[in-house]
Amino acid sequence: MTRVIARLRVMARIRGPLVLAALVLAALAACAGGATPGPSGSPAESVTGPDQAVARVVAVQPEFEGIGPFDPDRIGGCCWYRVNSVEGGYEVVFRIGWGDCPAGCIDEHLWTYRVGADGSVGLVAESGDPVPSGGIPTNGGG
Repeated sequence: MTRVIARLRVMARIRGPLVLAALVLAALAACAGGATPGPSGSPAESVTGPDQAVARVVAVQPEFEGIGPFDPDRIGGCCWYRVNSVEGGYEVVFRIGWGDCPAGCIDEHLWTYRVGADGSVGLVAESGDPVPSGGIPTNGGG
């Protein structure tokens, strides 16, 4: 553990405090044997349809506001969501792409949320390229 802390200090001088925070969180998650918890929303009201499920996720993650549903006929779409019905609620996947999206996007990041019938929201998976430091590029970045 001492070697890990020493390396984190060196990285902090080289890359700055944001890298240090990310590395500390990753080290803590690895030591704990689990992933860091995602955001969750407290139940507000029952969710009975896909649109309500998406609205609950957007209430927890407002940066997804304005992202529309997946359209298989759209070429060059950077950002979309898909909703699947699962036992006890819904699964909502948000996709953000950037970097030459007219050609299909070079980079992408996916977030998968579980929305319970009671309105609860929890992040269950996150994958893809690291999101740029400026935040979620909902315009597609080119």
